[in-house]
Parts: sequence; C-alpha cells; structure tokens
Amino acid sequence: MKSMSNITFAIDDLPRRKDEGFRHVYVNQSNLAGSFMDLTILFSEVTPVPGQDPPAEVVDRARITMTWEHAKALARLLGERVAAYEQSGQAIREQGEE
Repeated sequence: MKSMSNITFAIDDLPRRKDEGFRHVYVNQSNLAGSFMDLTILFSEVTPVPGQDPPAEVVDRARITMTWEHAKALARLLGERVAAYEQSGQAIREQGEE
C-alpha cells in the first residue's frame, strides 16, 4: 500500500496508461551514477559493428533517475525475481563466463 497524504491505495488497483513517449528497449549494459538525492541508471546496448575498429559500439537507450528509496525497493524486487528464476532451474551466467 502506498499513501499520498491521508489517502491510502494499492498501486495494482489504480488505472494504468502508457505515456505518449513510452517505448520498449533492449539493453545489455548499464552504468550507475549517484548523488545525495538520487540514483541514475544509464541503460545501453553493446552491438557488434563488423569491419569497424573497435568492432562494437555502445548505443545509449535510456537514462532513468530515481530516489534512493525507490532504488532500494527496485533492488529488492530484482533480487527476488532473479532468485526465483534461478530456483526454477535456470542458470544465469556471470559477466565473463562462457
């Protein structure tokens, strides 16, 4: 339950709509930057570029800035989801593993 002043509600009970600028993107790389007030995550995609030196490029897809409170809640949710995925028998490679 979330609370706005003295109004309490469940997020799942609220109507949902997509912003006009909403889009789905794929990412395979991210960077973090934090300040006293918030955390920013830069989501990017490393893509191969044959014949180029170096043979890849980083395409920045989205930058998301959030409060530290939201970042902590997101970290908990991601941890729970990853743990459930692994408990279902799926292996997740660490960076550098083949």
